[in-house]
Amino acid sequence: MPPCVTGRDGELLELWSKVNLDLNPESPTPLFVQVARAVRGFIVVLELPVGAPLPSEPTFAQQHGLSRETVRRAYHLLREVGALKSRRGVGTTVAAEIPVRRVTAAPGSYVFARALRPSDVSDIETESYSKLYGVMVLLLQAPGEPPIAYDPSRTTIVVPG
Repeated sequence: MPPCVTGRDGELLELWSKVNLDLNPESPTPLFVQVARAVRGFIVVLELPVGAPLPSEPTFAQQHGLSRETVRRAYHLLREVGALKSRRGVGTTVAAEIPVRRVTAAPGSYVFARALRPSDVSDIETESYSKLYGVMVLLLQAPGEPPIAYDPSRTTIVVPG
């Protein structure tokens, strides 16, 4: 961590070194997509504000035993979908809030995950989802209704009961 980073920003950068990315090298999902998903999920869980810092690509790669290219591609993907921004001399920061939607399931509903289908993208209301989460989607199916697809990193489904 650069010595000039102090206060809350320094604490956040230190916290990134402790993040468990939970990566699976055997998965058909490319490693850089897994890293991007994990970073985006961490931003959501911690409710990081716009402007919150992320470690530099080389630092993040070293902290998590990844290649710099994997982290570069993950950060690039997150910049492409608008979650991160980078500026020379400033570093990489959170670019936009990622709101979390809370959905209450009707009694008798099912919650499940499956591979993303082209028809799900309009249900999720963002094409960026298909770039970042091209593998899995969270679905909620109420009795007698078609399933509704949700972005798993931005949705909390509450099942009464």
